[in-house]
Parts: sequence; structure tokens; C-alpha cells
Amino acid sequence: DQKVNEEILWELFIQIGPIATLILPRDRIDFHHFGYCFIEYESEVDCDYVIKIFNPLKLFNKFITISKLNNNANILEVGATIFIGNLSKDVNEKLLYDSFSNFGVITKTPKIINSYMGKKIKKYGIITYGSFESSDAAIYAMNGQYFSGRVIYVSYAYSNNSNRKHGNITERLFSENIKLSHSNLIHNYN
Repeated sequence: DQKVNEEILWELFIQIGPIATLILPRDRIDFHHFGYCFIEYESEVDCDYVIKIFNPLKLFNKFITISKLNNNANILEVGATIFIGNLSKDVNEKLLYDSFSNFGVITKTPKIINSYMGKKIKKYGIITYGSFESSDAAIYAMNGQYFSGRVIYVSYAYSNNSNRKHGNITERLFSENIKLSHSNLIHNYN
């Protein structure tokens, strides 16, 4: 909501702990914010605590979602993580990687997880792409297809410790902002 400004965010989030920086990116022409902000706490403990306390938070009749930014500078996760359900027992990480890397760059080693339901074992996979274009292509092409003798179900995975799926508008805006920032850095460097 455009009623939200730096002062309101500061007053709200300072209740958790000391804030190092607060950035509310704005359009250069009309000065409206883009609907997201970055808050850096002086302590990582405060960051984890704000996620537990304020997630989800309703502000001016709109829910806001709070996520933690990945500290790994080499691989910045954008949220393009997909879930592959109903895998056969013959599927391993290498087969997943070989099959799903056709859609784009995979930024983490695919995971296969076994879920035990009584005497049955359900097998599913998790794959993280470097872009939403890649994850969207994989979902579109592979959902409902036969893979190693079974019909698989492919969709966005749920975020850690949340009942919200990856691929939401906030993650997509964040991803686009990262691309713009990198292209501006390269352009300014040249």
C-alpha cells in the first residue's frame, strides 16, 4: 500500500531489535515504492525472530510476507524452487538433474526425499533454478507427464517453515530487481 513509508516500517520493525539499514526502493519518476523493502537487523537472531512474530503481518488491510535473504553471495536464490511428486523408485538425483536441466540453470543439487506412509514409501524431488523463466518452463512441460514409468506432478515448492509456495509475486519482483541491479552495475562499469 502506498500509505506505507520508511517511518512506519522503521517504527514497526524496531520493536524487534536494532535495525542496521532499511531500504524502500522507489520509482525515480513518481517516487512510489515498488511494494517491497529490505530491512537489515544488527543481529541475525532478530531477523529470525521477526519472521516468527510478524509472518504474516497485515498492514493497511494488506498482508505482507517477510522472508530472509540468502547470505551466499555466489548463489542468490530467487525462489524458483519446484516440487516433483509421484517419482518412481528408480529415479535418483542424477536423473532428475539430467532431465530437468534442459529447462535452465539448476543452482542447487536436486534433492530426493522419501516420505514413509505406513508400509508405502512416497518419493518426491526438489529442484532450484536460477530464474523463474526456467522453473515456469519445467512446470509447464513436465507436469502430468510420464517420467520413469509414472505420471509426475510438478508445481512450485512450499517455502521453508511456511505454508506459502515459491513463485509468488514478491519473489518475482525481487528477482527482476536483482537482474536490473546487475545490468546497471555492468552498464555503469563499462
